[in-house]
Amino acid sequence: MRRLPAAFLVFLALAWTAPGHAQGLKQIGTIALPGKPLSDYGAVFVDQNTGKGFLTNRSNKAIDIFDTRTDKLLMRVEGFVGTRESSPVSGPQGVVTVNGGSEAWAGDGDSSIKVIEVATGKITDVLHTGGKKRIGELAYDSQDQIVLAANPNDAPPFVTLYSAKPGHRLLATIPFPSATDGMEREGYFLPTGAFYVPLPKLDHSDVTGGLAEIDPRAGKLVTIHRMENCVPHNLAEVDGALLYVACDYPGGHLALFDPKLGKLVAMLPALGGSGQNAANDRVHQYYDAINRHPDGPRLLVVDTRTRRQLQAIPAAKGAHAVAVNSGNGHVYLPIGKEGSCGGCILVYAPE
Repeated sequence: MRRLPAAFLVFLALAWTAPGHAQGLKQIGTIALPGKPLSDYGAVFVDQNTGKGFLTNRSNKAIDIFDTRTDKLLMRVEGFVGTRESSPVSGPQGVVTVNGGSEAWAGDGDSSIKVIEVATGKITDVLHTGGKKRIGELAYDSQDQIVLAANPNDAPPFVTLYSAKPGHRLLATIPFPSATDGMEREGYFLPTGAFYVPLPKLDHSDVTGGLAEIDPRAGKLVTIHRMENCVPHNLAEVDGALLYVACDYPGGHLALFDPKLGKLVAMLPALGGSGQNAANDRVHQYYDAINRHPDGPRLLVVDTRTRRQLQAIPAAKGAHAVAVNSGNGHVYLPIGKEGSCGGCILVYAPE
């Protein structure tokens, strides 16, 4: 049997292991939204198990549920307060799925959580957190079946922990008197078993924010990790190891936080902002919808291996929310009536 030259074998090994050329996103479609033109909305969320997506549509006082496998609207769940005299009392704002995607919990503008049976679109329970203003974002601990809901606009801001099991028992209320500019999009990190809540400003500082770490089982604040030169507004888990925390700071930094070490490990300039973010580890990409980008609203695409920007896709005025289905790679960017479609969800996919 003829042996291949050693140099050729080395060439094959390098060709096999070398990473491919990093690709960005291209638009592949839109999801039309009926009713009043979309002008006021909160967040978009995708359940990675069921493939269902959720948009908090304040313009139509509803949650829009869509299928990320077909990119079609499935149903609209009404019963929310909608757009009122100011954002702090408008809703819905945030949404998260629980119990294997069978339920969606959405925060409303009257400090209530609406529990939705996803299969039927029926609101099956309403939980009141005790605040006077809207519930912002929510996060879910699937290990312990605990939901965290944030009241960012009350004084002081606070979070509540609820059991997602039948009865929806209130487990804890945790105030944040040092959070003087509310709180932003929180998340749950399985390796540490903790919730992390971005606090844009600590004690009225314009340059110092924090990342609150909460133990869901104990129902207690563990600590607040101070973040200098970062006004944190959102976070996304990357590779099960780091939290990418977007900072709404002059220039828009992106902070890389290691929850296991409890500290920042890197700060990337000009890759952060104040919008919602998401990550797809399958294609090693991070997405951030930034409304206050220096060049106008943008959807940033970052390669998480090189930590470099791949794209800055122009977006419509007010664009601030993004989500991804990691299975098929589809990325969802809602845009308002000022956009090209008059208010819809733009659908992108890796090139």
